[in-house]
This record gives sequence, C-alpha cells and structure tokens, in this order.
Amino acid sequence: MIASFFGTIRELMYPIDLCCEFNASETNWFGWMTNDAAYLHALLFTVSSFHDIAAGRTAQPRTNYHVLKAIRLLNERLADSKMALADSTVAVVMSMAMLCEIAGDVEAARAHSDGLKRIVELRGGIGSFSHAQQLQVKICRVDLSMAITQGSRPYFFQDSISWDSFFESCPVLKRLRPTPSTAMLRTRRLIKPIDRRLYCIFKDVQDFSQLVNFLFQSHQKLQPGIFQDLLTSLQYRILLLDFGIENRFAELLRLSMLAYLTVVLFRLPQVKLQYPFLGSQLRTSCQTFKPANEQERGIFAWAMFVGFMSALDLQDEELTMMLSEMMVPCLGSSWCEVKASLKEVLWIDGIHDALGQEVYEKISK
Repeated sequence: MIASFFGTIRELMYPIDLCCEFNASETNWFGWMTNDAAYLHALLFTVSSFHDIAAGRTAQPRTNYHVLKAIRLLNERLADSKMALADSTVAVVMSMAMLCEIAGDVEAARAHSDGLKRIVELRGGIGSFSHAQQLQVKICRVDLSMAITQGSRPYFFQDSISWDSFFESCPVLKRLRPTPSTAMLRTRRLIKPIDRRLYCIFKDVQDFSQLVNFLFQSHQKLQPGIFQDLLTSLQYRILLLDFGIENRFAELLRLSMLAYLTVVLFRLPQVKLQYPFLGSQLRTSCQTFKPANEQERGIFAWAMFVGFMSALDLQDEELTMMLSEMMVPCLGSSWCEVKASLKEVLWIDGIHDALGQEVYEKISK
C-alpha cells in the first residue's frame, strides 16, 4: 500500500512532479515511516482514503482504523513539549489537514490547519523550515489550499511577497524559458497596462506552462525546489491580489489563473475536487464581465473553459450556454482548434488535455 503511494498514486495526485527530479532519499519521509508510528498511520490513512475516494465509497474500516490511530498518537505527541514541534509532528498535522479538506470535512481541516500554523509560529515562522524544503512547501500548500477553500487571505508571506517576475529573478528558469508565440505576446500586451503585479504573474504562469510542455515532450526534469518555489510564489501572489468590481477583466483573469493552477498542483483521478468559494467568485465574475473587444472575448472564453475544468459546475445551464455560444467564434469548431486557441493563453498538454476534452464534449453537445 505504501509502495503504491510513492509510485502511481503520488504521480496521479501531483502531476507536476512528473517533470521534477524527485529523490525520496533526500527527505525524511522514509525515516519517519520506519521510526514514527504517528507518521506511518497518517500515511496509511492518506493512501487508504485515496482508494476510498477513487472508488466512490465511504471510508472503509481500515481507513477509520488508521485515522483514529494517527489522531491518538498525534495527541500524545502534542502533549510532549519536546516532540510537539518536531518535523515529523508537522508532517502528521499537515497530512491530516489535507485529507480532511479533500474529504470535505471543512471544520476538521480548519482545526488541523490552525494547529499547523501555531506550530510554525512556535518554531519561529515558516523560514525555520528552510532546512526541509519539501516539508516547507507542503506547509505552504495547506495554507494556500485553505485560503482557496475558505476565500480567505493566505497566512504566510503576507508582508514579504515579491511582486517581481519569478523567471526574471531565477537564472535557471530565465535560461530555460521558451520563446513566447506571437499570440502569447499579443495577450501580454493587452494585460501589461492593467496592473504590473498581474502582468508579472500572467507572464510567469505563461512561461511556466510553456516550460512544462517542453519538459514533458523532451522527457527532461528539473530540481523540484525550483518549480515548487515558483508555484508557491504564483499562488500567494494571486491570492494576495483582489481587483473586485474596480476592474472586472483583471479580476476575471486573476480568478481563472487560480482555477488553472488548482488542476496543475493537485488532482484525484475520476474525482473533481470542490472549490465552492472560488467557484462562486468565478461564476459572479463571468456573469458580470462584459468584453470590450474580440481579444478580451477570447480570453473570456479561455477563462470559462478552464473554470469548468476546476471550480465551475458543468450542470450550470447559464454558464454552459454562455461558453457554448462563444465556443466556435472564439475557440474553434473542433477539439484540435479549441485546444490550439486555449494554448495561446495558458495550457499544459500532459495535465489539461484529458479534462479539457471532457469539458469540450459536454459543452458541444
């Protein structure tokens, strides 16, 4: 069961990791698995829950056994002043928070997330985990995921985020960055005058998407730390922005990029994860936005399309009708044409193709 997590399940849940050089020996995960009962049961709870969710069934006795065991051992750990702040304790709390959120238990997820933040505070802040980058990244993922789910601001990096382009500040990424197409440059020119922060985010997401496409096609890999830092930076910047009704186009683009990245960062096969607050925000944005020209209309069609892949409901007749009416004039009359149009904005073949074709077929009925 554990082998399945570090093999197939992990690749399915974290698709972007396929283009990263993951070396499990460089982390403490395996050591905790053999020496830490609380972490072992939290991991077994994760794997068992994954199988339950993928099978569309309620939690099985084995799943319940592991979660109860993990919680009991975790409570004992938290009562020990020495072990309460240990890395392995953080890993257990983090796993519990993520699984509760996936299962839809918002209150339990919030409780674990609050506990995680408290431990981080007592450790001296998120920077105190710089010695364990993978753990630090996963703590940030919990923070970001809870912010998306609850519609709140993320807890970490509120005052220390850099709004500059991540690609421009990272020599490795700057060197590998593919040349944008003419269509991509047109989109950038449209966005650049709106807001410098939004422009830098969009440019980074576009460069990131092109680079991932190249890595998938060439079977090359990068050190995971580079991508993880980039993705963390992107999501924090997007969540810390808010244009509201002052600029409906900018807000539509912000929300749709957030929806786009939720698919990139985490997924469950045959299960559409729920982001009700993001879905509600994006739905309102789609209903109130009025494109000023054909270029904005094309980006609007892209935004709705990627929205249906993550946060929007394909049973929403009003929005599906809106996209259906824009499909042919804005995106194309076949899946190949539609995909080519979507790729002019933001698209990663190996991650978005299957979901995208499913949305296309449902909208085109």
